[in-house]
Amino acid sequence: FGNDHRTHTKTNAGNCSKDLSQVHYDDIIINSDLSEDDLNDFTFGNFFRYANEIIQNCINDGFVNDELIEKFRLGGLVATEFDSSDYDFPTEKVKSLSALEKHLSTAVLSNPIEIVHREVLRTVQYGKLRSGDEFLLENDESRKTIMSRYMPYGEPDKCFCQMCLSLKNKNYIEVNNILLNPKYYWRDLRVALCLECSKKFKELRNNGVFLEDFKGELADASVYGDEAIEIPFGPSETVTFTQKHLAEIQIILEYNEELND
Repeated sequence: FGNDHRTHTKTNAGNCSKDLSQVHYDDIIINSDLSEDDLNDFTFGNFFRYANEIIQNCINDGFVNDELIEKFRLGGLVATEFDSSDYDFPTEKVKSLSALEKHLSTAVLSNPIEIVHREVLRTVQYGKLRSGDEFLLENDESRKTIMSRYMPYGEPDKCFCQMCLSLKNKNYIEVNNILLNPKYYWRDLRVALCLECSKKFKELRNNGVFLEDFKGELADASVYGDEAIEIPFGPSETVTFTQKHLAEIQIILEYNEELND
C-alpha cells in the first residue's frame, strides 16, 4: 500500500482515495490476492488504524491464501458465525420494576464498588468498598455474566451480538462498558458485542454527544413488553437489550449519577 501514509496510492491489492489512517475495507477496491508485502504493511505498519478489520474481510472474501494465513498466524482472525435465524434473541420480562429496584438497592447500590488503581508490576483495577477493603476486580466475571444473558437457551458456547444480532462463538465476543472511564464498577453496565461491532461501539462511546444521547435513550426507554428493546446509538446504530437488563441499567445509571454529583 505504499510507504507514505499521507499519499493515496494504488497497489496490487487495490486503491483508495483517502488518508490511510481512515481507510476501512469498503474503501478499498481489491483486484488480486494480498501479497506478503501488503500484509507486512498492515501487520507492522502504524498508519492503518483499521488493519485488523481489513485483513479479516480480505480473509473472509478469499484474498489471502492459506500459506500467508499460516505464515502470519492469521487463522485466529476467522470467527465462526452461526445461523441466527435458528435461535430466538433472549428476553427477560420485568415482572415488577419496584421489586427489581428494591433488590438492586439492597444487593448492589447500597455498597457501590469504587474502581481504584493499584500498581502491581502493572496498573490493574481494584474494587474499593465503603469499608475501605480492596480486592482485585475480575473482569472475566463481568464478561461471563453479560454473555450469559445473551446466549441462546442450551447453547453455552454461542452468544448474540447486541448490535448486529449475529450469533457468534463466545470466543469472538467482547464485553464493553457502556460508560467511558467509569468511576465505579457496575458489573451489569456492559454490553456483549462481536469484534466488529465492539470497535464501532467504542468509536461511538468516545464521542461525548453520542454517549450522552445514548444514555438519555437508555433512561427514557420502556422496559415492559414481550420483545427485546432496541436503543439507538449514534447516527445509525442500535443496541438491543433484554427488558430486565435494560431496567437494571436504568436503575444503576440513575444511582451512578447521584454518586458522581
